[in-house]
Amino acid sequence: MSLYDDPEWAPYLEHPDNLKLKGTAVITGGNRGNGRAFSCAYAQAGMNVAIIYRTSEDAPEVAKRIQRQFQGVRVQAYQCDVRDFDKLRETFKQIEADFESPITTVIANAGVSTVKPALQLSHDDFERVFNTNVYGVFNTCRVAAE
Repeated sequence: MSLYDDPEWAPYLEHPDNLKLKGTAVITGGNRGNGRAFSCAYAQAGMNVAIIYRTSEDAPEVAKRIQRQFQGVRVQAYQCDVRDFDKLRETFKQIEADFESPITTVIANAGVSTVKPALQLSHDDFERVFNTNVYGVFNTCRVAAE
């Protein structure tokens, strides 16, 4: 089945057909929500896509489905926690080696939330959200700029 025919995937695929890009896009959190939409859009535009995910079991399958849909591009999933600067740096180096291409686009999309009233948030809850949503973006941008 085409991804265009799958109701779960179709909203991620609305994109101008005349947009053509080159290079490799790295998308943190690229297997779900907005990240999946970015992954599909960049693959559809002709870019190779590296999806960075932390714990999701579906990320490798998401990468395979996107690659099958958009012939001529490579899409691969890499497990990495964006809060870990050194691991993120290693992952970016691995992506460049695997794709044999420089990284030309980076989308720092990974994020988490804890849904509960503020007075019930523990320090650990807040720290996990802050470290992913703030330090994760900082780490991603810093590694990309190196």
